Amino acid sequence: MTAGLPFDVPRAPRRDRRIVATALVAALLAGGASGAVVSSLMNSDSPAGEVATSVVTTSPTSSSAPTTVPASTVVAGVYPSIPEIVANVRQSVVSIDVTVTSFDPRGRPFAGTSSGTGIVITEGGLIATNAHVVANAQQISVTLPDGTKTTGRLVGTRTSEDLAVVQVDKAGLVPATFGSSSALRVGDLVVAVGNALALNGGPTASLGIVSALDRTITTSDGSSYSHLLQTDAAINSGDSGGPLVNASGQVVGINSAAALTAENIGFAIGVDVALPILTSIYGG
Repeated sequence: MTAGLPFDVPRAPRRDRRIVATALVAALLAGGASGAVVSSLMNSDSPAGEVATSVVTTSPTSSSAPTTVPASTVVAGVYPSIPEIVANVRQSVVSIDVTVTSFDPRGRPFAGTSSGTGIVITEGGLIATNAHVVANAQQISVTLPDGTKTTGRLVGTRTSEDLAVVQVDKAGLVPATFGSSSALRVGDLVVAVGNALALNGGPTASLGIVSALDRTITTSDGSSYSHLLQTDAAINSGDSGGPLVNASGQVVGINSAAALTAENIGFAIGVDVALPILTSIYGG
């Protein structure tokens, strides 16, 4: 076990108001104005404890399952086209802006905003993200790949795995293509895509490799997240909920956390873990 390794839950700051995360203050990289700090990092075979899924607040317009395909083989010695990978996945990446009520040191309420990333999982407008991106949200605004903004509604969350589903009233979206996280090997090339720092002009992409498999991190509030992918692709504030993509352009992870005092140590929820949970949330 390595103790005292701080992690950030990347939520990109928006405007002048910033929100400090009080829950999941560690293993979350998704995105808004808040940060999280992981108190320890360790290897473990113990899964995180289950937390009941929240009540479904809206009926999804489409219950079709996310698109999955077998892992593709990248020809040895042939470097994949990173621009092509990014161009393809961008059609399934959205930005999420959340309005929340926070309190100043004197207990006075004020409105704040935080930002994260989402992945389109069905053509009918279902979007996957991290639970901490939409925690305590009063309003959810989603910027679609074509730049249009629409209102999002929370379908449900599973906080024990830091996953959530948001619904938008928009048909004809392009669902992401999902690969298999269990097929990954240490050293495989990956690309992280997300709403880093909520910068204008579309999502940010960063290149890296799979650094380790089956990681467990424990947050400063005692929450534990298991079976995570570790990557050295840069994961920054605002990237939470965005895709980690393999060399074949398939989503293999959902970006969720990063180290504060180390370089290039980030974590993603493998899709083999995430997809069944997401499906149970929206009833697909």
